[in-house]
Amino acid sequence: MFSRVARAYGSPTHFWLKVAGAVVALTAGYVVGKLELFMLAYTTLLTITTDLGTIVIQHAGDRDTNEVKAELKELARGVPGARDVIRDKE
Repeated sequence: MFSRVARAYGSPTHFWLKVAGAVVALTAGYVVGKLELFMLAYTTLLTITTDLGTIVIQHAGDRDTNEVKAELKELARGVPGARDVIRDKE
C-alpha cells in the first residue's frame, strides 16, 4: 500500500492537483474577499500533505531496503564464502 501511495505522490497528476488547488484557493479567496485567509489555509494544508507524503515515501524506501537485506542474508546462508564478500562490501 505504501509503495502505491509513494508512486502516486510523485506522479504528474499529483503535481497538477496541487496546482489546481492553488488556483482554486486564489480564486475563492479573491471572490470572497479574504485572500490572505484562503492562502494561509492552503499553505497549511500543503505543508501537512507534504510532510505526510515524505513519511510515506521514507517508509516505503525503508521497507524495500529491509527486503533487500533479508534476501542478501538468505543468499549468504546458501553460498559458501558469500558472507565474507558481503561483509567486505559493507
